[in-house]
Amino acid sequence: MVCNTCGRNTQNEEANFCEYCGSSFRENRIVADFAAAQNHATDQSIVQQTNQNMNREVLEKPISFLQWLGTYAILFLPMFIPVIGWVVPLVMLFVWAFANNQSVSKRNWSRATLIYIFVNLIIGIIYILTMLNSPIFQGFLKGALDVGNFKSIY
Repeated sequence: MVCNTCGRNTQNEEANFCEYCGSSFRENRIVADFAAAQNHATDQSIVQQTNQNMNREVLEKPISFLQWLGTYAILFLPMFIPVIGWVVPLVMLFVWAFANNQSVSKRNWSRATLIYIFVNLIIGIIYILTMLNSPIFQGFLKGALDVGNFKSIY
């Protein structure tokens, strides 16, 4: 593969970046595909396919540091709102996980986060139910109820 920026040859045909200058081969392919589609504008199927490929490339772009920072701000800042603060992050995770216009990495991250939350919720429920049914807790609860009714051992 020949780099369009520096003109050097790269042995790896599947490389995304030039080994010498670091320019992106992927962007060059997008521009070349788009130019070829413009030259053959009479064939609408090529134009549509190129547009789909460009949309796919946009969705596969990596998410920047500031975008991730904004994502975490959307998830954690509403947690300080009493009573309903947990609803906004949960809804946003579902939106990001199942929306078609989100990048692939953000969709996969959101899906993994939802699964993680669900598994932790199930484990927490099992833990609480086990604790509530333990004899130690039952004895503690019975003792607390006896104190609450002012029963005295004297």
